[in-house]
Amino acid sequence: MPATVATRYAQIGSSSINDMSTTSKEKSLASHLKTLHQKASRALILGQNSAAWEHSRTAVENCTIERLAAEYGEQQARQLCCRLWILYICVVSSVTEVAETDGTLRIKQSVDGVRGVPESVRSVWTNVVSAFGGCAGDVDSEVLVPTVLLSLKLRDARTARDIVESWLATLSDEYM
Repeated sequence: MPATVATRYAQIGSSSINDMSTTSKEKSLASHLKTLHQKASRALILGQNSAAWEHSRTAVENCTIERLAAEYGEQQARQLCCRLWILYICVVSSVTEVAETDGTLRIKQSVDGVRGVPESVRSVWTNVVSAFGGCAGDVDSEVLVPTVLLSLKLRDARTARDIVESWLATLSDEYM
């Protein structure tokens, strides 16, 4: 990739991570979250883990089905939340390494400038469930799978099992 293109993407990725407080009234929350998703995706692809982390973290902190549904509709809110949480889980996977025996996540030594990583995959799952309304069964399987895979990648099989069991336990009979 030519240096000018990489430089431009770096500028896009680093521009105003804390946009949530300065977003104009005309710009909707959904539009802002889509922009953060795009910035985080580009930064992740370019190996700019710090920028990817900040953009994805900011996006999921402001993403709940309930909050988005009012402006965006239930189905679109669910789709956007799925996209944001999947990307967030990918970024967590790229900046962390094997979990400690107690399930605590560690930031990779090769990653600079990343702060505020979740304590564990279990805390990631708790935040996902909260964003989808507080019931594990309401979390789309599209988000469940990467969360379980993250647990397994980080050698935390107990958490992976607990996540699947909590999700299955709350599904309705008609879904099963």
